[in-house]
Amino acid sequence: MTKEHFYIGAAVLAALVVFGACGGQRDGCNEVLPVRVAAAASLQRALPAILGAFERRSGVAVEVSFASSGRIAAQVEAGAPIDLMLSADTARIEDLVAKKRVRDETALVYARGRLAVVVAHGASLRGRDIEGLATPRFRRIGLANPELSPFGAAAEQALRRAGIWGAVEDRVVIGENVGQVYQYWRSGNVEAAFVPLALLDERDPRVVVSERLYDPLNQMLGITASAQNPEGAARLVRYLMSDKGQALLGSNGFAAAEPEGDTGRR
Repeated sequence: MTKEHFYIGAAVLAALVVFGACGGQRDGCNEVLPVRVAAAASLQRALPAILGAFERRSGVAVEVSFASSGRIAAQVEAGAPIDLMLSADTARIEDLVAKKRVRDETALVYARGRLAVVVAHGASLRGRDIEGLATPRFRRIGLANPELSPFGAAAEQALRRAGIWGAVEDRVVIGENVGQVYQYWRSGNVEAAFVPLALLDERDPRVVVSERLYDPLNQMLGITASAQNPEGAARLVRYLMSDKGQALLGSNGFAAAEPEGDTGRR
């Protein structure tokens, strides 16, 4: 991943420092608060190692929860105690910025997700061709709720662009988020499942879906307007955007983000 796509400057940190020397602490700067992170379910495999490395390096504690991007956005909008949101798309962060729930100067793209299909052992799809999912041997196909999950929306888009949505729609099993869909597949409840490449174990049989079949899954983060530890969150963002953080994301199935026009959010 290249620095031109992923950079957070000193100006962002400077903007956060104005919240005061006691930001991120309670009771007169006596007790340091952890950074509370709400992350898209696509980060469940990659993020713990990144946060562990950050905690060891910085001494800053992090608490993390995972859910669909839609669920997290609703929580942030409702004022839930979240410092940093890591979404699996850009639209939800941009919407929260417009609603003044996420600080505009902190919103930036940190990675691009990649969609994969896992299939039952013994089944196969030829190359990157997902059209084989229309065959009868795939009786149940899992995907995350397209209204809540960017990866679920991308899966539906891929099936439509491949021309097989009508053939498989009645066989689709919806999960709340990609983590749940992955568990459906692991437990044998579905014969195939659309999930982020970043969630998969190296032994899982998979097909990486051609990116011509879905719009780029650029993933954006932002520090919330109600953050109690904005300085700690900013330090974590800097680590995520560093060469080390980007290398860890890259080694876990993420790719560099694709430009979405001249938005200024890189």
